[in-house]
Amino acid sequence: MTTKLIWLAVWPLTLGLSEDKPYRPAIPRTWDSKAIASVHVPLATSSASPVPASAEFYYRLPEMKIFRSYPIYAPGKEPPGYSEWLKQQEP
Repeated sequence: MTTKLIWLAVWPLTLGLSEDKPYRPAIPRTWDSKAIASVHVPLATSSASPVPASAEFYYRLPEMKIFRSYPIYAPGKEPPGYSEWLKQQEP
């Protein structure tokens, strides 16, 4: 009985998946120039009002790589030898 229930719960998740087709999720586009422009409040001088970047420019930007981070301690509160250890680590 339990095996049937598990299979019925998992079976809809396997529909449409096959080994010859790679999984390509539908990722929605997040940058909408009209929506962004609609939330900006114009400045008193219209010639100085900011203009949002276009969607074409936004999607051409290279992906920003996030490097490893390390904890920051208050001066004098770090563990013994932490500064020396930190200098030996990769960025």
